[in-house]
Amino acid sequence: MGSASRTLLGGIGVPAGIASSGGVHSAAGSVLVRGPGNRMNRRALVSVVLGCLLVPMLAGCTRTVQGRVVGRTSGEPMVGALVTISGESTRTDAAGAFLLTGIGGETAKGAVVASGFPETSFDVDLSKGDASSTVQVIDAVVSVSLKERAVEPAEIASAAVTVSGRSMVAGQPLTNLAPGKYTLAVDAPGHEPYSAEIELAPGANSFVATMSLTPLATYKRYSVACTFHRTSLAYKYVHPDERKHLSLKKFKRWDADTETISVKYGAQTVQKTWKSSVTKKTYKNVTEIFRTVKYQVSGTQYSDYGHTYTTNSSQRWVKLNGIWYILHKAIP
Repeated sequence: MGSASRTLLGGIGVPAGIASSGGVHSAAGSVLVRGPGNRMNRRALVSVVLGCLLVPMLAGCTRTVQGRVVGRTSGEPMVGALVTISGESTRTDAAGAFLLTGIGGETAKGAVVASGFPETSFDVDLSKGDASSTVQVIDAVVSVSLKERAVEPAEIASAAVTVSGRSMVAGQPLTNLAPGKYTLAVDAPGHEPYSAEIELAPGANSFVATMSLTPLATYKRYSVACTFHRTSLAYKYVHPDERKHLSLKKFKRWDADTETISVKYGAQTVQKTWKSSVTKKTYKNVTEIFRTVKYQVSGTQYSDYGHTYTTNSSQRWVKLNGIWYILHKAIP
């Protein structure tokens, strides 16, 4: 090869006049060989070239990490959680999924932050290329069941249940909650509002909300029992203090003399204190319910047997251990 000749390596033209004699040099990205007196082994030359090309490529090699963030207990997706890996961040979508690119190294550290939840750390193995990861965040799940406190407890068929403002269905779990303190609130027709502070531990939690009837709802059940002469049941609505002065036998005779045709309920008032002429005791927070009753005399011993009357009166109700009981003004 003469001094004015060109050397071709991988299709790259090498002008002989550019390189200095006695070695391999780089000029404008070309590999140059000079002079017939300084020959280089072709294999060694190729190795040098490949090395020069591969080192920059490996130095800039990055990976992609994709995955999902879910609750450890519920297994359901955590939406909007912030996922950070090696300084790159993104938020999870509606399916709890995330995708991050430009992650370097053979291993990487990751972290998930969701509002109110403990921060979760995780490791990513990138030694085999792109990676996928499912991250489990410590969460709490809560179920609420409803129980009625009444003379004759019944199923609470309809209720609005919330846990610190989040709606849920009684008997069904509410998921993706951070462990901690919450306010459980329940509203159900015919029942007094329920509210309690609850503490949710990591994992599954269950609570029972015991609800009292309102005085009016209690009165209506009592009236139904009386109307259909379910006297033994109606007697249970009488306050325990009054039952000491009114036997079931006497109550049955009292109830047997009339037939209720209709009852219309009116205003309600609350008396801070009221003294019963029957029990001689004073009671607090007594609810007085006004009513209009249409009834027929059914006792054949009375001269007005069969006559129909309409009366306007009121009944007083007192709560004892969460249950409302009737207190009569007087007993026959």
